[in-house]
Amino acid sequence: MPELTEEKFALFETVGNRLEYEHDYFTRRKFLTVFGCAALWRLSRTAATGCDMSGKKNSDDEVNMYESEEIRQRTCNNKLAKVIESICDEECWALPAHVNRKDDPSWHVTVDLFASETAQALAELYAGLKGVLPEQLRSRIRAEVMRRVIEPYAAKEPYAWWEQSDMNWNAVCNGSIGMAALDLLDDEPELQEKLVRRVLANLEYFLNGFAEDGACLEGLGYFTYGFYYYMGFMDMLDRKPVIKALLPEKCRKIAEFQQKCYFPSGLSVSFSDGSKHEKYRIGLTCKLAMLYDTVEIPDITSAADFDFDPCYRFLMASRDLMWSEEYSRHVYDSRSAGEDPEGETDLNLKDERYRTETEELAATTTENGSYRMYVLPSAQWAICYGASGGGFAVKGGHNAEPHNHNDVGSFIYALGDQPLITDLGAGEYTAQYFKDETRYDYICCSSLGHNVPVINGRGQQAGREFACGEFSCHALCDVRLSFAGAYGEPALKRLTRSLKYEPETESLTVEDIFDSEGCLIEENLVTQGDVEVENGAIFIYSESPGQAFSGEGYRDMECRDRGPDYSCRIISENGFR
Repeated sequence: MPELTEEKFALFETVGNRLEYEHDYFTRRKFLTVFGCAALWRLSRTAATGCDMSGKKNSDDEVNMYESEEIRQRTCNNKLAKVIESICDEECWALPAHVNRKDDPSWHVTVDLFASETAQALAELYAGLKGVLPEQLRSRIRAEVMRRVIEPYAAKEPYAWWEQSDMNWNAVCNGSIGMAALDLLDDEPELQEKLVRRVLANLEYFLNGFAEDGACLEGLGYFTYGFYYYMGFMDMLDRKPVIKALLPEKCRKIAEFQQKCYFPSGLSVSFSDGSKHEKYRIGLTCKLAMLYDTVEIPDITSAADFDFDPCYRFLMASRDLMWSEEYSRHVYDSRSAGEDPEGETDLNLKDERYRTETEELAATTTENGSYRMYVLPSAQWAICYGASGGGFAVKGGHNAEPHNHNDVGSFIYALGDQPLITDLGAGEYTAQYFKDETRYDYICCSSLGHNVPVINGRGQQAGREFACGEFSCHALCDVRLSFAGAYGEPALKRLTRSLKYEPETESLTVEDIFDSEGCLIEENLVTQGDVEVENGAIFIYSESPGQAFSGEGYRDMECRDRGPDYSCRIISENGFR
């Protein structure tokens, strides 16, 4: 397990680099998660099967099997104890990017995302491995979690900007602290209840950060991150009801958001700081599917494996194990009770129950199957599936969204699992990436890196006032929006974009109508494939070697000439052919 060094810690302060220190930090958390989950899992298996070395065995082979298992378990527990000791020895559980060593004398006990996550993990191991971990170590766990996280949080209200924020920090920090309090503070019931009530009140602000239609404007990955910790706390509170709390009705719409962001091919909508290859967490998704019959589990090939999360979050790994097993029992019990006689409840559940009256959903059915269009009117998103498993998505919104990109009016277009016109998603997280004055120097955050026009050589502006006006859907996969206001250009009087998508043929027609006073207009399109221009048509070659989307009917693109003040350009990661 790597050591954490001052040299790497200081890199963020001197050059803005986060990756060097964080690589070692998260490798250490990997050890904690692997050995911690293994210890809890083995203990739960022993409890479930009733296997105990003190019991009578039926054969020598059975004795040897149990003895071997006991040796493995004891070895695992010893390694876990060493890992925990080492993490308790760390100078600071927070990351360099989240502390202020220059001005804060108590920076060692800063409560950030990862200090909170560490506290939650250790507190759960403290509670779950009683009788397994040495009592001296359990006492140290409690002391360190109290000193580094719970006591600083309890001493100041609000503790920091994140406590009543409307984004993932709120849920992760508050949720982790709430879970730690439930695990550690049974002997201090007044403090435990006070903290739980505070956490519950704060989490209402987190839910307010979701659009009324359930959309997470930070991106699909942040839906998973924040909502996992929210549900982790709420589930624990349900099992250990210090106070009574119910899931708000809005949680149903939030729970349904994830399934809308996966095209059937497995590509995901990558708006904001997202990714086109996002992976969902099977534990969270199974828990939501048990709670809400309108939740659909995406194809299992899009589920995250253990190594997908580079931060190796203990809560996610442990609940992936716990909640997926709980879901399997739920499905088995439902079938046994005859509630699902046709056996349709499956990890690849595909039904129409999630098409509720509370969402604006347009859909038609042809002989080739059902083509879906999801409209999220509050977020101003529209997503439509095509016959090959690809589709298109477009967003309106405004340019002060959480994890903001200047991308009002931008769209995504994919054939099968190959993105042609793409949203680059998140860039590398550095100090500069999160500073307002430098964030939009990154191409992935600037509108110059999105599929929106460039006006007089300039892109869209950052700020809440730079927003989409009209956003409307007139038929299946027919979207119109106006977003001249996103540019702050007085000479641009009107910019209306119409997108018409044919799900069966998968052709997408984008028409922009401008009303301006002498503006130089460039259409801007972004792809990560190769590009070739021939006879006025633009051909995009996919990321897959040997596969090209060109010269096959609708599989080409054309920007029509509208005069000397209008042009089209393609930004390609791989260059032109």
